[in-house]
Amino acid sequence: MNNFCIFKHLTIPEDRVFFNPSEEFYIDYLKPYYVITKDGQYLFASTQKGRMPDQVHYMVPKDYKLGVGQKGFDIEKGILTAQELSEQIEKKILKAGNK
Repeated sequence: MNNFCIFKHLTIPEDRVFFNPSEEFYIDYLKPYYVITKDGQYLFASTQKGRMPDQVHYMVPKDYKLGVGQKGFDIEKGILTAQELSEQIEKKILKAGNK
């Protein structure tokens, strides 16, 4: 079995190295670390597999087009909402850590 050198003193078995992984690989591999809302606009992420999210990301691209009959949503309000959610999650995490 061949080893793959990452750094001078760090090598791992070559069969554990993924060369040029696809987006589908990352979506499946990282699935235990995130949840996306049904509308696809917010990503709730965790630094620990299967744990409560500790990060929130607003994911609507700037050129996002709404479907027929949908009302517009101010991007600034969305960013503020994401920030507020992130702060609330952080407060809950800190509170849970102090118990």
